[in-house]
Amino acid sequence: MSNQNNRTDPYQASIFNLCMAANAVADIPTCQTGSDTELTHYMKAALTGGILPQTSLHGVFHDYDGPPLPGFFATQNKYLAGGDWDLVWGPCVYVAPHKKAGSTKVNYAINSMYVAYSPSQNTHVVAIAGTNPKNVQNWLTEDLDVSARHTALWPLKLPFSVVDHDPYPKTDAQISAGTATGINDLICNMTDTATGTNIQDFLAGIEATPNPGTLVFTGHSLGGALAPALAFYLYPNPEPTKWAAIRVFPYAGATPGNDVWLTQFNTAYPSTTDVVNAHDVVPTAWNNIRTIVSKKATFWRECPRYDSIFTVLDAELGIEINGMVDMVIKRPAGVDYANIPHQTFGGDTDATWGTYRWTETKTPNGKFLLKSDPQWVNWAEGTREKPITKNAPAIPNSTEKPTSARQIGNLIMATHIAQYFQALGVTPMQYLPGLVDPKSFTCQN
Repeated sequence: MSNQNNRTDPYQASIFNLCMAANAVADIPTCQTGSDTELTHYMKAALTGGILPQTSLHGVFHDYDGPPLPGFFATQNKYLAGGDWDLVWGPCVYVAPHKKAGSTKVNYAINSMYVAYSPSQNTHVVAIAGTNPKNVQNWLTEDLDVSARHTALWPLKLPFSVVDHDPYPKTDAQISAGTATGINDLICNMTDTATGTNIQDFLAGIEATPNPGTLVFTGHSLGGALAPALAFYLYPNPEPTKWAAIRVFPYAGATPGNDVWLTQFNTAYPSTTDVVNAHDVVPTAWNNIRTIVSKKATFWRECPRYDSIFTVLDAELGIEINGMVDMVIKRPAGVDYANIPHQTFGGDTDATWGTYRWTETKTPNGKFLLKSDPQWVNWAEGTREKPITKNAPAIPNSTEKPTSARQIGNLIMATHIAQYFQALGVTPMQYLPGLVDPKSFTCQN
């Protein structure tokens, strides 16, 4: 689709709001592994409210001295369609096992998911978290593993583990090993501690009721690839089910599978589109990576400029982005990855070019950071006369010395997260307190 602003769609705004809450524990460290950890309790408190120190005696929030959490639903229901959403399954948070027995390495969530239900809407929403930026394993196993020698044939057979193989014929429907690993984790490694069910059994139980209503799958980033794949795995033929409708709302997703898989998915879910920011690098993976930045510099008054997805960059940023592209461009070779159709926003002069600036305060003991009152800050787009540099646009709330790497990260986070909130008319919130010094948390034997 051409540029389209979604801010007039309150239903999609509600789905996106529910979607992003699945990322509540993304930057929270833990010493535990598995599917029943303190992160599960922290995420439940983030969603439904609670007193954090009571959720774990040894976790990162054991000495939290800030106010109780009101919870996502209590805070956001006045903005959500129907206004009566609540948690009915999960949350489930999966922390992958350490590779070395007895390791005391701090760990982070690799997948998170929950189900919310609105009685007035008679709708269940399965919300799946995106990539955890703190978890390197998450990047390697579920984002970057797109090799032709690791793909999985579709329909996916579970349990799945990566096996090196000769590339499958391109006429076979297949998904990336990263997508397959994610689906395996969501179904096989995540069980709701309250009901004892995995997501497949829970949804089957709801479907067996007299009037199950509408079922929605949603996710952002990695979740934007996993949500359609999970929906298609669980309901390959959505029409004959007892659900009134099954809908998929991905945001900023990379390609889950090849063009043959996509044809089959589009046949089953013809109305599904991936909502995409025109300035976001993630949805270029894994079939349009070279479009992120011009390969050759354009000289303007004897100074090189690079046309990029972030508008015009100076030489320092352009060269570094080119290097990043060159590092990953060969990963999907041999697989005809194809995008779920894009619903695009964010033209060159759109009001969504910018980010949020927060008011930040520390709790009395100085260990925890509370963020409030997010204010939208528009940026000036890079032009050939005034390209984006490591200094401009300025990084909000940052006192650190500007570097090209930090500016690139700033641009990626703004275009991949903040600008979706702005485009969809959703005000972001802090789900859990931040850590002033994350490195101060360590695991002991």
